[in-house]
Amino acid sequence: MPRFSIIIPTYLNNPTECLKSVTQYTDIDENCELILVCNGASPETKDIPAQLGIPATIIWFDQPQGFAHACNVGIKESSGELVCLLNDDCTLLPQEKNHWLNLLSAPFDDPQVGITGSHKLWDEDTQHEFIIFFCAMLRRTMIEQQGGLDESLSPFYGEDITMC
Repeated sequence: MPRFSIIIPTYLNNPTECLKSVTQYTDIDENCELILVCNGASPETKDIPAQLGIPATIIWFDQPQGFAHACNVGIKESSGELVCLLNDDCTLLPQEKNHWLNLLSAPFDDPQVGITGSHKLWDEDTQHEFIIFFCAMLRRTMIEQQGGLDESLSPFYGEDITMC
């Protein structure tokens, strides 16, 4: 079982640059799997990983299903103990291989940690901080306890707020 599952939901954006940067700065191997969830994307999107020589699992939906549903399906297909949700318009900056995964996963040495990420904000409605899910890592057991991302919030936003 891999330690990391990187899930990239894609809708209207071309994920080429994201995929290139992930594979350039990440060892996609027995310790890390990559899942691209094509969520009503253009037909040629499913061919991008093969064209780039990137080992990836492709999940295809002809029609948009919403961010939360796309992520939940990717999570169910994945097997890593730590799940990284990464938006398709993110591009990793130059770094050593796996540095970004090591930074995100370091706090999980504490068994109380369920979510880490690259950016957090304050939500006035809940009066709590939350990690923005454009680049977030979640502990699988925590996701399972929460029942996944809240799909009732689609097509708007707030999945990250409610999960945090």
